[in-house]
Amino acid sequence: MDKAERVLRQMVGAGVRPNNMTYNCLIHGYSTSGMWKESVRVFKEMSSSRLVPDVGNCNSFMTALCKHGRIKEARDIFDSMVLKGPKPDVISYGALLHGYATAGCIAGMDNLFNKQGVNPDIITFSTVISAFCRLDRLDDAMEKFKHMIDIGVPPDTAVYGCLIQGQCNHGDLVKAKELISDMLSKGIPPPCIKFFTSIINNLCKEGRVAEGKDIVDLIIHTGQRPNLITFNSLVDGYCLVGNMKEAVGLLDSMESVGVEPDIYTYNTLVDGYCKHGRIDDALTLFRDMLHKRVTLTSVSYNIILHGLFQARRTIVAKEMFHEMIESGMAVSIHTYATVLGGLCRNNCTDEANMLLEKLFSMNVKFDILTFNIVIRAMFKVGRMQEAKELFAAISTYGLVPTILTYRVMITNLIKEESFEDADNLSSSVEKSGCTPDSRILNEIIRMLLNKVNGKYREYIKLLPEKYRFLREQAASKDYSDGQ
Repeated sequence: MDKAERVLRQMVGAGVRPNNMTYNCLIHGYSTSGMWKESVRVFKEMSSSRLVPDVGNCNSFMTALCKHGRIKEARDIFDSMVLKGPKPDVISYGALLHGYATAGCIAGMDNLFNKQGVNPDIITFSTVISAFCRLDRLDDAMEKFKHMIDIGVPPDTAVYGCLIQGQCNHGDLVKAKELISDMLSKGIPPPCIKFFTSIINNLCKEGRVAEGKDIVDLIIHTGQRPNLITFNSLVDGYCLVGNMKEAVGLLDSMESVGVEPDIYTYNTLVDGYCKHGRIDDALTLFRDMLHKRVTLTSVSYNIILHGLFQARRTIVAKEMFHEMIESGMAVSIHTYATVLGGLCRNNCTDEANMLLEKLFSMNVKFDILTFNIVIRAMFKVGRMQEAKELFAAISTYGLVPTILTYRVMITNLIKEESFEDADNLSSSVEKSGCTPDSRILNEIIRMLLNKVNGKYREYIKLLPEKYRFLREQAASKDYSDGQ
């Protein structure tokens, strides 16, 4: 934009008078660069140069203002156009309508739409219908849809897509199917498979998996075939709600339409079994993956290792870890963290320490997350001294504790009633460059309040001066209620 400004100055210096198009380019350029204030400056400069802004200049300026949430200023420009000119055109209305829609000002949008002095075009209708659908006001959206047909504006794939998505999200698949039939009968291309998959994915994330599966029928109704991503979204959804029977059953459905499961499909299923306590089923499926020569990844092993350790199947987990190493697969830092944390949580801290020392000797580069996992696990099995020693060693490996590291240490030290150590660590938090957040401070207070022996009050007095306000918070009913 600096170069564009220099060219403008050179034009003026050479006696060439900038025209409306010149200023329009600058306004648009500053808008797309996120510099809306510069757009304001250029528009004012243009107005003061005795050059009357045309409708294109006003439209560009309104678009710039709306893009950056300055709806009121954009409306002022629009109202000025209505009163003084230049007369707003369909693009003027579209720019302001889009601004209202993006900002969620539906009342302003609807009011402007109903009062506009030009015939709305497909873009105008699409903007308004999309906004209504986004806010689940489907009756209003359908009303505008009928209006556009009545005045002879033919809807396109985008308009139908908004309505279909709105009906699907609302759970009315019958109306969605009717809309698809309507657009197909008019020769309008249906939304692509990616469009439907996106809807399925969103429904599944909300736990509405049955509705997501029904949309597969809509896909078939359009003459298309669900793809791998579509099925993976459903598998993920069924695993999320714990319906592993339906999730695994999708493998047969995929095969019936010629879609081959990928590693993501299998990893999701194994993870689903693990999370819902069906570790034997997870192991069986994992072995099936090996027999089918599915190319495993480190993520595949991380999932099953984590599941085995969670289920306290430590021996099998260790065997699986050795299998992974023997297969020649690269072991990631995340895998090591999973194994170290799993060993500690299952009272195999000696083995964890041996593995840790071995990895240090191999110059494996750990991240602070790994230390956090192992420290937390050691505290969990009562190995406080080892946890403290590991924390003290962090800096020797070129790492810096994060606020999460301090949180793990301080809260666990308080649990063990090691108040002096916790206090010393609290004092060193700020010196380390970390800023204690409300989460860690509130957790400390809650834990102290749970101590029935009264020691917490003395400990609170030992907190750094800047946290003295916590004494009042500790005594308040809100905190004692856990709020």
